Amino acid sequence: MSLGEQRADAVRRWLLAEGVQPTQMTTLSYGEEQLTSAQTNDAAMRSNRRVVIKY
Repeated sequence: MSLGEQRADAVRRWLLAEGVQPTQMTTLSYGEEQLTSAQTNDAAMRSNRRVVIKY
């Protein structure tokens, strides 16, 4: 869970540096709660390390 939060915070900091207003975004880390794939191969594990931006 900690790694997901760190990833979300890194993206948040980048967006702030690019001029996005803090009131326009929130961060949420799902960790292992909502995987895109339950498989354990490399491609599936890469897809689970993701950031989703909704605008």
